[in-house]
Amino acid sequence: MVFEAYRLGQIGLGKLVELLEFSIEEAKSQLKARDIPLDLGVDSDSELLSDIENA
Repeated sequence: MVFEAYRLGQIGLGKLVELLEFSIEEAKSQLKARDIPLDLGVDSDSELLSDIENA
């Protein structure tokens, strides 16, 4: 249920970790095992750089 909420974008990685009481690395491993892509919140390197500049 929590993994499905993450897959649908209803919760982020931080909330997933909090709810499951996992480390971030364990959460990433579990996402990979379930073929759920890691959502970093950006679609490209340029978008990431823009987000960093605006932070």
